Amino acid sequence: MIASSKYLEPIAGFDPKRLQDGFFFDKKKADRAVSFFEDCLCHVKNSRYTRANQPFILDPWQKSIVSTLFGSVDKDGNRRYRTCYIEIPRKNGKSTLAAGLALYGLFADGEDGAECYFAAADKEQAQLAYDIAAGMVRKCEILSTNSKIKDSVKRIIYKDSYLRAISSDAHTKHGFNTHFAVLDELHAWKGRELWDVLATSTGARCQPLIVGITTAGHDRQSICWEVHDYAEKVRDGKVDDPSFLPIIFGADLKDDYRDPATWEKANPNLGVSLAREYMEGEAKKADANPSYLNTFLQLHLNVWTQQRTRWLMTRHWDSCSSEPVEFCRDRAVFGAIDLSSTTDLTAWAMVQKAGIGYKVKVRFFIPESRADEAEKRDGVPYRRWAEQGWIVLTRGARVDYETVKATILADCEANNICRVGYDPWNAEAMQQQLDYAGIETIQVRQGFASFSEPSKLLEACVVEGSLQHEGNPVLAWCAENIEVETNPYGDIRPVKPEHNAWGKRIDGLIAVAMGIAVDIESKEETFVVSEGMFGV
Repeated sequence: MIASSKYLEPIAGFDPKRLQDGFFFDKKKADRAVSFFEDCLCHVKNSRYTRANQPFILDPWQKSIVSTLFGSVDKDGNRRYRTCYIEIPRKNGKSTLAAGLALYGLFADGEDGAECYFAAADKEQAQLAYDIAAGMVRKCEILSTNSKIKDSVKRIIYKDSYLRAISSDAHTKHGFNTHFAVLDELHAWKGRELWDVLATSTGARCQPLIVGITTAGHDRQSICWEVHDYAEKVRDGKVDDPSFLPIIFGADLKDDYRDPATWEKANPNLGVSLAREYMEGEAKKADANPSYLNTFLQLHLNVWTQQRTRWLMTRHWDSCSSEPVEFCRDRAVFGAIDLSSTTDLTAWAMVQKAGIGYKVKVRFFIPESRADEAEKRDGVPYRRWAEQGWIVLTRGARVDYETVKATILADCEANNICRVGYDPWNAEAMQQQLDYAGIETIQVRQGFASFSEPSKLLEACVVEGSLQHEGNPVLAWCAENIEVETNPYGDIRPVKPEHNAWGKRIDGLIAVAMGIAVDIESKEETFVVSEGMFGV
């Protein structure tokens, strides 16, 4: 054993020598770990820079992690680190590194009856990491000869030890005796139970290791933020925990996200597995699309962002055509209704594909007797907009759904509307009435799964100026108010403002996005559009 620290170099702002009292660096152990990666493992996926079946030659930052993690020991020769948190942007070889670490824990740690795990937010993500590891084993004659791969149960068996893929639904995960676990994409985990189960199941092991490896997230109530925050405190010397290895590659909020120096700061594999041209394109996209900026910061610069951000920029909205909309008679038109509560704004949208964009026409409804109260509440001129023809004032103190239905039916006849989308959460009664009147309806749910694609398409049309919105001032007001929420997978959905939301209406844009969703859902079908389709 070499009681020296000359091989320990700072990694992503953390100096392992700072907390080295009572610990040592064993160069032989470090070199053994590096050799396992480079002599036993191969890449199993094609990329622009690394061909499949090529040896896994560690990049300098990866070699520093592996050397520090496995070469740092206590006086008994046991591994110093019990927890390692690696936070790094996408496309930096994270999954390959994670697979290699897990395989080292299984094959090279010399631990009898070792239970090793790939853990992820869901089965699909856990399987991705497992598939990479299993592919590496199959490519290595020594590893494959001495182990069994059971894909049906996502398990690699070596002697009396195994590596297994599991997901974060931890109610079935008690009774573990964990030696080594890699917790993948921690930012996507919905709860903390599996982290706690695995961490507390290591007590009987002499040198267990839990490795969390992830990109940044946005949920500050999550287990990932908790571990990230702790890792920063260890890195910055605010917490003295020599058993915790914090590795956080990322930019700061004050850094210019368009500057190549910022890209280099956050991405240790820039120019290797991550092309500079790709980053340049993504930065330009983020500069043009406000909703994508958070995604770029989070996934490519490893910045913890807010979950919500403003969606559409005024300059982009104003650049779209404000000419009156006339729908083409030989092309399908689709409708969508976003019903409010009985006293708020209701929106009915009609959309038609036009080149690479859309023509949209939106009608709004509010109860006439509450118009003055609504003006004071929301701070907008509802009555003036009604005089200009942008809003229909319905009789009484509630939105008159009969008036709304009559308007929809008249528009369907006048414009040969093929289908109408509705949100089943609050529009089933209207849907039944439209069905009874002979109008085909389709559900459009406003969750991430069904609303992300049409929302992104609407955003692209606004940014490139291919949306014709007639200069509707009510719709423009909705565009000023609306925010976008992003999930861990980069999906988006438009939402009301998170702060000062009272009096901020977004119904018109929601209806337009729903109309686009109906168009997308219907794109593979053929509609015979002709005069007289609805009795015209």
